[in-house]
Amino acid sequence: MKKNYLLLPLLLLPLIFNGCSCDVLAEYKDGRITRGEFKEWLSARHIPEDAVLDSVDNQKAKLRDIAVERLTLLEAKKAGFDKTDDFTKIEAFYREAFIADFYKKQLRSGENFEEDAVGVSVIKLRVKDYVTENNKNRKLTALELESEYQKQEKKAGELISALNSGGDFAALAKENSDDYSKEKGGDIGFVVKGGAEEDLVKAAFALNAGEFTQKPLRLRGAVCIVKANKKARLNNSNIESLVVDEKRAKQLSEMLRNSSADKYEQSLVSAGDVVNNIESANFRDKNTVVYSIGGKELTAGYLDELLSFLTSRLGGQSNEADKITNDQKKEIARIMFMRTLLLRDALKNNADKSKDYIKEWDFFYNVTLGTAYKNNTVLQGIKITPEQVNAEYAEQAKRTAERNKNLRPGMRPEPLRPFAEMKDRIENMLYGKERALRIRQYDDSLLESVNFAIKEDKLEVKKNNPKPPKP
Repeated sequence: MKKNYLLLPLLLLPLIFNGCSCDVLAEYKDGRITRGEFKEWLSARHIPEDAVLDSVDNQKAKLRDIAVERLTLLEAKKAGFDKTDDFTKIEAFYREAFIADFYKKQLRSGENFEEDAVGVSVIKLRVKDYVTENNKNRKLTALELESEYQKQEKKAGELISALNSGGDFAALAKENSDDYSKEKGGDIGFVVKGGAEEDLVKAAFALNAGEFTQKPLRLRGAVCIVKANKKARLNNSNIESLVVDEKRAKQLSEMLRNSSADKYEQSLVSAGDVVNNIESANFRDKNTVVYSIGGKELTAGYLDELLSFLTSRLGGQSNEADKITNDQKKEIARIMFMRTLLLRDALKNNADKSKDYIKEWDFFYNVTLGTAYKNNTVLQGIKITPEQVNAEYAEQAKRTAERNKNLRPGMRPEPLRPFAEMKDRIENMLYGKERALRIRQYDDSLLESVNFAIKEDKLEVKKNNPKPPKP
């Protein structure tokens, strides 16, 4: 979908100084930005502090962003933009989307889970799909690859016979396995349904505790023997005690929470008053009901109106909505469908009354108001003429011809793409340039009008490990 304009291996030494949260990092007429406010803004934006504090330039850029946001918000309120019908409609759309997304995040972070799991050990024999000849790798033919699988299956069969004769699985894994787990006797920990290597998981669940596969199991690039060490029912309470590896326990917890949340969301889709026609909908027919939730319908015509309104009011080109394809509309409808279901459930469970939601929405509302105002006042009226597009295409043709003229011997000339193929791309590129220029000019003018200044001596700096001094 076309992008919208809406929205080291080197170790580091500790901070030279941490600074006080009350330190003033930037000042402007009738305002200032303290260290505490700076870090709170980064947190609200979900921007890792380390990604900003590693350079003075990064900090200066973010301080500038904060000041522009604040000042634009004041301009918007002074102009009464927050009371206009247009913004009321924008705010309603984004508020509903925000509640749904907030609720989804809460579900995935706090969802309880309970899932069957199998503790597994493996002996994995690698099957290479290439051979090295004359210092070069050559991909095996289908017959050659089958021969390699059969060789490893024969070896696996011998190992299974040894196991059936009382051989120790862990010892044989250490001696024969090509997997990273060989050092642990083949132990790869717990596996759950829906995890990686579906065939391996399926084989593990078919075994009783203590059993191993009696036939070699073909996997992608390997032949495997699978042993079920133990079976358990993993849940929030016991996963850390059953899964000894802390990193693996965290990964499993996240996966199972997401799986549980997915099942819950699917239950919302299956509600009796939900009708989903997205996949079969004719988006060219404005009367087509794309979906219905609780008797409230989304038609193809309303979707077109909404997209046209949002793109025109939020900095898009005047004809941008007309360029949205039916496949793109279908994807947008899928997103809106799930958000509407989550919104209904969120409101039923009073998610919009929580302190966390109110705090996050307050921040997001201000950003939305400021951004909508800037787009409405700064970006309206940008038009890219056919003459500009033709001129840019001619310039690109000239540059392509120049590059082709200077090619080294043996290099293929770069073909010039047809104008019809490049027209929309060039128009979007020119619009993007004009948009960026207007925003930069607006921001510069706004900051200059209030004498915005950054106190560089107060910025935090992380430095790479210094080289030891020369003797």
